[in-house]
Amino acid sequence: MLARDLLQRRTTDQKGNTEWHDSPLVNAAVHGELAVLDGVHRLAAGSLSAALGPLLSDREAALPDGSRLVSPGRWAKLCADRGLPAESPFFEEAGVRFRRVHPNFRCLATGEPSTGSGAASLWLDDEVTCLFQFQTVSPLPPEEQLVLAARAVSGSSGGKTTGGTEKVFSGLLAYGEKLRRAACDDPSLEALRLSVRALLRIAGYLKRKPDDVEGSLNRTFSACLRFLPASSQEAVDRILIESFRTAGLVVRSLRRCSATAPSEAESKENVAIQARMFGGFGGEEVDDARNRADEDRQDQRAQRLEQLKRKALTGAAALSVIFETTVKEGVLRIGDVSCPVRRPLRPELVPDVSFVNIPQHVEVLRDMLLDWSLGHHLLLVGNQGVGKNKLTDRLLHLLRCEREYIQLHRDTTVQSLTLAPSLKAGVVVWEDSPLVRAVCHGRCLVVDEADKAPLEVVCVLKALCDDGELVLPDGFAPR
Repeated sequence: MLARDLLQRRTTDQKGNTEWHDSPLVNAAVHGELAVLDGVHRLAAGSLSAALGPLLSDREAALPDGSRLVSPGRWAKLCADRGLPAESPFFEEAGVRFRRVHPNFRCLATGEPSTGSGAASLWLDDEVTCLFQFQTVSPLPPEEQLVLAARAVSGSSGGKTTGGTEKVFSGLLAYGEKLRRAACDDPSLEALRLSVRALLRIAGYLKRKPDDVEGSLNRTFSACLRFLPASSQEAVDRILIESFRTAGLVVRSLRRCSATAPSEAESKENVAIQARMFGGFGGEEVDDARNRADEDRQDQRAQRLEQLKRKALTGAAALSVIFETTVKEGVLRIGDVSCPVRRPLRPELVPDVSFVNIPQHVEVLRDMLLDWSLGHHLLLVGNQGVGKNKLTDRLLHLLRCEREYIQLHRDTTVQSLTLAPSLKAGVVVWEDSPLVRAVCHGRCLVVDEADKAPLEVVCVLKALCDDGELVLPDGFAPR
């Protein structure tokens, strides 16, 4: 976001003429409302003070379209000199439009403290500190976090936790405190810190499955854990196991989860690659390491094939019963997870895909349905060709849910995310994008290739998922 975008944005009309539209910040200044600037730490260095310095300190600003905002103190004098009433909202002189800043205008900004040591990360400089009165928001005390988690599990304002869930939350709070101290020395652990959202997500999962403590931990932390270095993974596992042992519970290592644990053959292959790159061994040792990795991989495949054969002979029938997919009386049930189906207003938007009930895919569908029933947004991560789109369309088909589809790429902008051009009668017309249609009509938005999106697009999607808010280019903000 540029400094100019904080005040006004430039658009074109149907004839191609340039137009300037006020930002929500300028609208709040003119009408005397409260403007909330969320995430000011993401702005480029100097943008905040350059764009908002005169407006916040002197209540005056020169806008990109040539108009000016005038403080209430000067407005009365300017109107009196021109014979205008003091209540006039605006006046024009020499082609310049003047508007008054309302006395009740206030601005509230939120940001995160600087974490890096470089000059670019130190956004809280002398110029910014002169514009705001600062308040520090500390993390919630463990007692208040425990009350929030208990309320999420019980579903009431005065709910209490049982003995088992109280031990789980005590272990989680101890883990969060230890990891907060460990993250000061290892910044890579920041992604695994226990936020309030993560705590409430675990509480919601335990409300549906009180006995599956390890499942709640894996669903919360395993996605970030698998991308950390081995030393950081060991540190997180050690902190987690020790915290729960202190609380009186025994949990297994998160790295033993099938989704995160690397195979032994892959580890040996990595050793061989590193030896070949850095020249730590001679050529014969490298060849021997590679051959041993190939042999181990073949043995692993043979063992896996044998296990699948035994499972097909002895457990296929039981597996099909456990994860049977049925839709009866308006309720979708996959295994032990159930969720009501929808009644689509536009059935043509419900996907209908050819799908084979592979046990592994049905198990993934069960986990997706569980998150869906808890009201969570879903993120499918996997290599190309594993069936992510198939699984998505199959779940929406079973739920009878309307789908809106959008594919992101490195050139995607915030404007293209919210507006889609179309050609009507030889004229380019801007219409609502699939994202806006999904928000306004309550449909499911499928975002494909989300990993290729630029940072500013990810910020918009994050705000939409976390806070349920989206500001459209015309200033409309559906909630």
